[in-house]
Amino acid sequence: MIGRGSKTLGSALAAALILIACSSCTDDEWPKSACMEPETRGQSVQFRRDYQYARYRFFDIGRIGNEWFFQPGDIVLQFELYELISSPDVTRSTGGVAYEDVRTPGSFEYVAPIRGRFEQLGSSGSEWVLVTDDPTRDLPYLRFINPVPRIETKTLAYRMDINRNGSIVSFGSTDGDSLQLQLLKLNNPSPDDPFWDAAWKNVYDLGLRHIDYNEFQFDIYKGQPGDEANPANQNHQNGVAYLQILGLDRRNQSGAFGADGRIDNNPAILDLESGLVIFPDRRPFDTDVGYSPIPAFRDSTLNDRVPAIYETGNYTELQKRTTYYFRLALSQRQAEIYVGHPYLVPDSEIITYNGRRLIKDTDYEIDYEFGNVTLINEALLDATGDLLICYAYCGSKL
Repeated sequence: MIGRGSKTLGSALAAALILIACSSCTDDEWPKSACMEPETRGQSVQFRRDYQYARYRFFDIGRIGNEWFFQPGDIVLQFELYELISSPDVTRSTGGVAYEDVRTPGSFEYVAPIRGRFEQLGSSGSEWVLVTDDPTRDLPYLRFINPVPRIETKTLAYRMDINRNGSIVSFGSTDGDSLQLQLLKLNNPSPDDPFWDAAWKNVYDLGLRHIDYNEFQFDIYKGQPGDEANPANQNHQNGVAYLQILGLDRRNQSGAFGADGRIDNNPAILDLESGLVIFPDRRPFDTDVGYSPIPAFRDSTLNDRVPAIYETGNYTELQKRTTYYFRLALSQRQAEIYVGHPYLVPDSEIITYNGRRLIKDTDYEIDYEFGNVTLINEALLDATGDLLICYAYCGSKL
């Protein structure tokens, strides 16, 4: 909805976008335009669908398919993360090869060795963290601190040294001026590739940072896309809350084992600083494990499971399969905003804050296919400012 003070500006921008995008849709349709002003503090109720997990934000390390490099007691001594770059700066990149399994570089089943120039992605604590001391998880994992722009199109690889029973074991190496690396992610991920399951699919970015637990409400409902505000939609299955079934409500306010109808204030499942919800199961909407803390309901699992949302990245297919959604009652402007339409025309957006036009990849990131804008300049989360998003879109995939 456009606020009163933004209505004239929004109408003018929307009209201009039609001219900008007139050749961007398919031959049998015209582009359309829209403007929206996101909800502000004290007013915002937002929804997330089950398939909108934070893709490529968390990764298992040392995993190929269902096989792990790691053994109990292994200690990571050194870890380096790299990105394959297409326009290499030779002063910042190194030639090398990334393998499907760096332990057996001479063979592969899915992807041939990838040769090129690789640039190291910062160090632990800058852009990413290698987590080795999480008491709730047995194996190390990689966590990007913030969403990575266009990560879907990046090829990532790494090398590491571990201490195994007093001996140094290396996975990958630096041989002179050439790197030997282990692949982590391909630039065009597919459910068939051996790294698909290494990317976590149980983490959801709420688009908020520094959340006050006492001002935050989160619940899970079953319902169709576009019908999330329907009061007839239920947040339970035969009287057992989805929060319980899926393992997000297992403690009461005093911390005792039990349920209280709220997502637990437990950093293993709710990261208030980063605004992340982390389900205990890697495929939460396709699990046969019940998590209810109530003895009578401990074996309760979802009657309607949704395996398809973990087996494709196709937006149209995800829209057909989605079954559940989250309802978030927010007390501040969210960082991730669904503008109301998918299939946005690339580079058609005009986003302003208090009249200043924002800069892509500096102030915000945008997913044109899914219609999501993510504010990366934290000053923009101040809900007292006027945020206006105008864009052109097509009725089907570009």
